Amino acid sequence: MRSSCPKYRISRNYADCYATAGEFQRLFAIEMRDFYHLALLLTADCEQAEQCIILAMNDCFSSSAVFQEWMRIWARRAVIRNAIQLVANHDSELPAAKVERRDSQFGLSIDKFPMEVLSNTLMVLSLPPFERIVFVICSVEHYCIQDCAMLLCKSPRDVREALARARDQIANCNMQQPNIAGDGLPEVISKSFREVTVDREGLCGTLLE
Repeated sequence: MRSSCPKYRISRNYADCYATAGEFQRLFAIEMRDFYHLALLLTADCEQAEQCIILAMNDCFSSSAVFQEWMRIWARRAVIRNAIQLVANHDSELPAAKVERRDSQFGLSIDKFPMEVLSNTLMVLSLPPFERIVFVICSVEHYCIQDCAMLLCKSPRDVREALARARDQIANCNMQQPNIAGDGLPEVISKSFREVTVDREGLCGTLLE
């Protein structure tokens, strides 16, 4: 019988290890705050960060061959990849990329997200786009220079130099303005976010309407 075939049993076991759309939905519900914060650091724009999260969710929900152990890594990489594409359409320093518009059944209420506006966060948001993205990918997400260069379609040298410039600028801000208040940043970045309750039983709850 087919069910007694070892190869068939192995394939069934592997299939059970793949993440489902429901499991990705639960992951985004639990870690939405961190995902949005990552998207905001990369884009420095609340609207783009919202769009980035929606695109990343669509990517993850439609993925059928992601092991459960890799879900979080896969989701964060989806946020990074979509943020790069969104910023590329608004900044000539990044390689231009066509972003396919994908309408989503999910609507994010970003004004409900709490976020502590720390001085380090504001310093990152004040960096030029290329330096900011390189800094977040390498220093915050701990990607190596080569992987960052591949994501950005840049040379390792370009990435290494951008990372050095970003670190120098942040170091200078720390010395000159230890209590930086976000002057010169987009006003929308500094607005207050209301608290929201996350359903940790597997649903996105109030985060997704």
